[in-house]
Amino acid sequence: VNSKAEPKIICLANSGQNAGVNNIVLSLFIVQISRFVNKKGQLPCGIVLDEAVTLSFPKNTLDVLIATGRGHLISVWLGFQDLSQLVRDLSR
Repeated sequence: VNSKAEPKIICLANSGQNAGVNNIVLSLFIVQISRFVNKKGQLPCGIVLDEAVTLSFPKNTLDVLIATGRGHLISVWLGFQDLSQLVRDLSR
């Protein structure tokens, strides 16, 4: 995705009708992409996760991406409706 030789843009979207199933698949896809982009020597990268609380990430995935991504020039934006939603759904 952020390869110097062949940079790309990936856009994933969800459907309200199949959100329950799609959220799991999209979350796994995002985890795999984050592993590919979170490396030294790649182009700067931005990851925007709107409605982030609807996604399900394995433990130590999203927080590791945010923490280590800064050193690899990766910006992570999390979109959510309000702070109470974030605390309610991600504090676990």
